[in-house]
Amino acid sequence: MATRLNADPADGAGLIEATLTMSALFTGSLNMDNTEQILEELTEIARAHLTNVDNNRAAAEALVQALHKDAGFKGNRNGYYDPKNSFLEEVLIRRTGIPISLAVVYVEVARRLNLPLTGVSFPGHFLTRFWAEESPAETVWIDAFEGQVLENSECEARWKAIVPGIPFSPGGIGSANVHDFLLRMLGNLKQIYLKSRDPAFSLACCDALIELQPDNKYELRDRGLLYEQLGRPSLARQDLEEFLSSHPDDETAGPVKARLSALIGQKEQLN
Repeated sequence: MATRLNADPADGAGLIEATLTMSALFTGSLNMDNTEQILEELTEIARAHLTNVDNNRAAAEALVQALHKDAGFKGNRNGYYDPKNSFLEEVLIRRTGIPISLAVVYVEVARRLNLPLTGVSFPGHFLTRFWAEESPAETVWIDAFEGQVLENSECEARWKAIVPGIPFSPGGIGSANVHDFLLRMLGNLKQIYLKSRDPAFSLACCDALIELQPDNKYELRDRGLLYEQLGRPSLARQDLEEFLSSHPDDETAGPVKARLSALIGQKEQLN
């Protein structure tokens, strides 16, 4: 799993296998053939709209026409926190998802058509864009959740609403690679499973996030707390002690120490 999850091209190559592998952690299945077939069909729908397209704005509008309007991909407003919104095969079958999973569809279809569309870990709402390096003001953005082509000015307004006080600079926002996609998707899933009080799937998210970011001791802390919930005190102690060793003055150090004290004498739960 680690090899495929840690793939790191910026152009989208490898993104499908990586996101399917991530989904399989939770669904138990990895149906590459069906996914490829659907993506090929979507690519042909998009290709029909790209005749005589000679600029990024026209290409963006063609992708939105093909994927949002013709194929029916749209944001899942009524079930936003359904984990299925993060599982690529489910997104392709149901034609609905969250911003980042829909962005995966756009980026992959664009890659198959040799269009330079990339994902962007925009604050609050994942986007895609055709980056105009020589003239950033001419960058064209796509909001896959809404099915909209956005101007720089619209993205700047979104930026200011979420991170006021920090100037909007398109050139300062890097294009997301496979690693970035996975981190954000797993982070989303982790919050969903924590909110639904599902420690087993929350733990799976932590395990994968630690594979992707082995130096992130906060994920070790969270995994240790989940191990405690799951009746694995020895593993919990190991993670929590390592977190405290690296972050002794963290604001959560006190509560973590309290949990370690509570673990003293606890025995492993046998299933």
